Amino acid sequence: MPPKPLIDRARRGPFDELWTPAEALNLLLPHISKRNRIWECAPGSGVLVRALRVAGYKVEYRDPADYFTDKPLGSVTVTNPPFSKKAQFLRRANELGYPFAFLLPVSSPGSRECQREMEGTQLIYLPRRIDFTGKGRPWFAVMWVTKGLEIHYGDDDYPQLIFPEEE
Repeated sequence: MPPKPLIDRARRGPFDELWTPAEALNLLLPHISKRNRIWECAPGSGVLVRALRVAGYKVEYRDPADYFTDKPLGSVTVTNPPFSKKAQFLRRANELGYPFAFLLPVSSPGSRECQREMEGTQLIYLPRRIDFTGKGRPWFAVMWVTKGLEIHYGDDDYPQLIFPEEE
């Protein structure tokens, strides 16, 4: 008999509809100029769109959205893609050649499919887990996988990683 977690996952499907709280943007926004027009290509319920607009960014999105066929609507893509399609989103971002920031599980580089698409990326690790469900029990850690944002910070020994201090 398969383990209980596998049975539970088969019943509920992938974790593709977890809406991103605005707090997930806190470490990313200092690295994106407000002169950019942001494309939220997987807007879901629109939480990131609203949070980005409140922060003063121009945000474009399409509902329904199809990242794999839509033409880019902005100069930077910022989204929390469906986790079951993370490698496909990374591949499409590389094909488009536009700067991007995707909120992905920290386990993403463990996937060979993602590894192939992560060359040249910079990672921003969040200091604590994000509560996607609002139940107060976040169960996995996430990071921003970015490319083309030219993130600069003081530590030249690890130019692709940001480990923020705990708040």
